[in-house]
Amino acid sequence: MDFYEWWQIVSELKVEFEGLDKVLEKLSYSQQLKKSLEGAVFQGAKIVQGQARNLIKTRTVGRQYRVYNEGVRRLSNPITQTAGAKGSAPNTLFGYLMKNIQVTSKGLTAYVVSRMNYSRRQEYGGHPFLRPAIKMQAKAIKTVIQIAIRTHLGR
Repeated sequence: MDFYEWWQIVSELKVEFEGLDKVLEKLSYSQQLKKSLEGAVFQGAKIVQGQARNLIKTRTVGRQYRVYNEGVRRLSNPITQTAGAKGSAPNTLFGYLMKNIQVTSKGLTAYVVSRMNYSRRQEYGGHPFLRPAIKMQAKAIKTVIQIAIRTHLGR
């Protein structure tokens, strides 16, 4: 199974980890293993969070436009903002999008959530940052989970 298939984008820009149930069927599922896997799933989500933030920090060149005092148009002190290139993560100006990428988890499910009202527009409107983060870190996440399982099995 391709590792990327274990992740899916759901509403509200949540990224959900799936597929461990098949692995657990083959192992003796103890509370210790469950705790270890829950930690690994959370750690995997934190890896995606960090990658998404790094993608937003990495500036790309797109069109330029003026921003006035955090969106309120005033005649003095306009800021020139450079939009991210089409197909790349959005550039940051005030850091709101980047700061609002949060991780939550419950059991074997972890969510990477962007809570800004314009997150969906960015993600699906030409400036994705969560989906590329998942793809870029898929091997690292898989490794974290494999280490948790191997540690439990004593290998």
